[in-house]
Amino acid sequence: VGETIVHALPRDWCATARHLLIDYMWHAFNRESPTFFTPNNLAVHAESFREAGGFDDTIGPTGEDRELCARWLSQGRPIAWAEDAIVTHAHPLTFLGYLRQQYAYGVGSARYRKRIETAANGALPQPVGFYVGVLAHPFRRERGVRAVPLSALLLAGQVCNAMGVLLESRRGES
Repeated sequence: VGETIVHALPRDWCATARHLLIDYMWHAFNRESPTFFTPNNLAVHAESFREAGGFDDTIGPTGEDRELCARWLSQGRPIAWAEDAIVTHAHPLTFLGYLRQQYAYGVGSARYRKRIETAANGALPQPVGFYVGVLAHPFRRERGVRAVPLSALLLAGQVCNAMGVLLESRRGES
């Protein structure tokens, strides 16, 4: 079970951009039924977690949640919302820390995609509309001119993410 998170640092621009990305992904992947929760608001019975194989250490700490949720569902295990389980999340970020985190998300994404390609005979990145939605999300969630720099931060983060995907994908080829 899981639910969304509440952002606790609205004055921290980089933490807010990261939260907007997670918020966008949460809504994009959980439109009709839950398929993805981040580990900061995910509860799993310990025995079921072990039976499912736990987190995959080969993916690393920035893609393990997506892989676990996908594997959990592929094993026929249910994922459910716990509407009362609201977590307030405070994770301050510097600009360089934010860019490093986004790069690491890209590395985790490449590893996750590699695992899915192996398991499901091919996996593509999200469609272009997904990334347009990421950049537009601050204009739906923020007030006034704050949306412009937050969208720019998300763009910078997506560039770092793409670099992480590209470099990790090439590392696997050599």
